[in-house]
Amino acid sequence: MTFTIASAAREALTALIVDRARREKEEDDRKTREYEEVSYGNLGDMGIDQTANGQAEAERTRGTPVTHDSFDQWRKRFTAELRVKREREEDERVKALPTREREDYRRKRERASGEWCHFS
Repeated sequence: MTFTIASAAREALTALIVDRARREKEEDDRKTREYEEVSYGNLGDMGIDQTANGQAEAERTRGTPVTHDSFDQWRKRFTAELRVKREREEDERVKALPTREREDYRRKRERASGEWCHFS
């Protein structure tokens, strides 16, 4: 008898969850349709072709396809910009240090530490 009650409760809970998910999806779809009607519905009143506007919007938001080469070019530019930004921030931080600490920092930075050794 306990098994029957537990099984019935589990089935009822599953049905409740599925029903709730279906209602949320329907509500989301309804809101999306209403938004599109409001957004594009006024365009017809202004004499603008809705399909052309939709195509123009899709064209505007499509963007550039990413290829391996274009990604490498972007990554090189991005890392160079990031390096410049970090160096600028580091310089500003060093400038804010007192004179004695600034000299110690520069001595430590110029000292050979084995880090970032590149033989090219």
